[in-house]
Amino acid sequence: MALTHPLTPKDILALAQRLMEGGAGEPGKVLSVYLELPPDVRHERRRWSSTLNSGLRELRSQNPSGREPAARDLDRDLERLTDLAAASFQGLSPELRGRSLAYFATSSGQSWQASLQMSTGTSFAWHTRPVLRPLLAVVTGAPITGVVVLAQDKARLLSWRQGLINEEQVLQADLDTSDWRRFRAAAGADRSQGASTHVDDFQARFDEQIDHFVRGLANQVAAQGKAAGWELVTVFATPRLAELLASSMVPSWRERVLPPGDVNLIKAGREELAEHVTGEVGRWHQARQVREVQSALDLARAGGAAAVGPQDCLNLIAQHRVAQLYFQNDITLAGYPREDGSYNLYPPPGQPEAEVEPQLIEWVITTCLASGAQVTPVGGPAAKPLADAGGMVATLRY
Repeated sequence: MALTHPLTPKDILALAQRLMEGGAGEPGKVLSVYLELPPDVRHERRRWSSTLNSGLRELRSQNPSGREPAARDLDRDLERLTDLAAASFQGLSPELRGRSLAYFATSSGQSWQASLQMSTGTSFAWHTRPVLRPLLAVVTGAPITGVVVLAQDKARLLSWRQGLINEEQVLQADLDTSDWRRFRAAAGADRSQGASTHVDDFQARFDEQIDHFVRGLANQVAAQGKAAGWELVTVFATPRLAELLASSMVPSWRERVLPPGDVNLIKAGREELAEHVTGEVGRWHQARQVREVQSALDLARAGGAAAVGPQDCLNLIAQHRVAQLYFQNDITLAGYPREDGSYNLYPPPGQPEAEVEPQLIEWVITTCLASGAQVTPVGGPAAKPLADAGGMVATLRY
């Protein structure tokens, strides 16, 4: 299915809770599949099939049949669910495949599938918890962005949401040119100066009305942005008109305007616009992560309401004290359950064979979302200082 609305943290939490409901009150296992191919081959069925089937075969080989009846039941579930996943993916038309596909299925009969226009990578997992990290990266890395395409006397206002772009308004300047006839008398030496003056005057009056339209457009952009929840605005126009529009906005909206690029997309279609805005938003998001992660690390080092490192963060997550958590996107985290519902990173003394939770980061995600905390996977330049700090930092409620 193609998503009919942008994913939210509440959607991810609800999905996790539904997928982890066992058929008879017992936790089962969840098949989690993410599939992504490069843009130039994503519509080729053979490439989809090859990548999908190879990943599913590898997943089955990592979970061989066990001797216990329960293990054999789980293995049969995995085989059945991977067959269902392959059939579901193969039945999608090229238009519905999008940039990435996400698929979840459980032995109790729950399933969920979505076509996404954001990057999720390709991965396959069979575990008691669904793998939500790629979906969370889509949500946190894609603030709703307004797109203004301005071509002199016409403006299009669009909304970019998680890789998709939708038309909101088309505005046309009301130009009064009824008495703007150009001087058309025969050319002559005594007419050249007058003709030049008249043409210049025509252009000046035209530019004045366009400027008036653009200045008025600033208020309409703010009104549309407030209604649509825009966090950012990107403008495609000539440099003069783009600067005029930005300077006409109130400061609270002017600071949301992304720096203009050197690509002319005034006549671009929606797909080309969406691809370009996706790249712009991604770069902005990485820059924001650098600032936010560094601020949280500085707060912790100064003894403020923040914590650094997985174990301290795990303890505070279990106490519901975390307000905002940042974790390194590729961190691998396993832990040992404690009686208070949290986890330790090392086994209890004298119990080297204690039960371990290998997908601890998924517990972190769902527990933070359930407590109302914000949780953000961090990649790109901000991941380096975070990795140096153990891969996790949190700001606290108290």
